[in-house]
Amino acid sequence: LTIHQKLFSKQHAPDIVGPSIAAADAPMTRNEMIVMLEGNCRELDENKLQYERIIHALRLEEAAAQAVSAGVDET
Repeated sequence: LTIHQKLFSKQHAPDIVGPSIAAADAPMTRNEMIVMLEGNCRELDENKLQYERIIHALRLEEAAAQAVSAGVDET
């Protein structure tokens, strides 16, 4: 069993990796939190619409492909 020396030297993570929880300069107020969450909701709604459009387009393509293959099978 070979264990690399860096695992014990606390240098196994790249230098570019920082702490996962950065300290905030100042705590957010409730109004700031509300504004931030509303913005996130708008972005999520936009993403949802894009996903729904993609799903719809894929379903149309699948239906067209099935119609073509059904037409080929009948002849």
